[in-house]
Amino acid sequence: MLNLALGRRPKALEYKGKYRVAGNFMLRIYDSGRVFKIPSQQEIDKLREKYPELILRFHVHEGMHLSDLQGQDSYSYELANLFLGARDQEELNYKYEDCMANLTFDVAPDEVPQVR
Repeated sequence: MLNLALGRRPKALEYKGKYRVAGNFMLRIYDSGRVFKIPSQQEIDKLREKYPELILRFHVHEGMHLSDLQGQDSYSYELANLFLGARDQEELNYKYEDCMANLTFDVAPDEVPQVR
């Protein structure tokens, strides 16, 4: 970006890492509620056997109410960040889908008060 701003031709990125593409997937939910379950260490370890580069950073813990999260946007709550690497976009998408199918979150929505 700096080279472009200075009117110079930008240099191509050098692919020095193990993976050509990487992703930071922000695992979100759009309704407020209480967290009853986050993925177990066993679930995470099983996925790390297949994807050793997997990093999972939780923003919630069991028993927490989503309204207690700090720094959230106005329409969703971020449960965790999932980081993965892959050879290409297709493989990255496959890994993401596999992780999501094997990581269990249980969030009970807030009860809506009934109008009488």
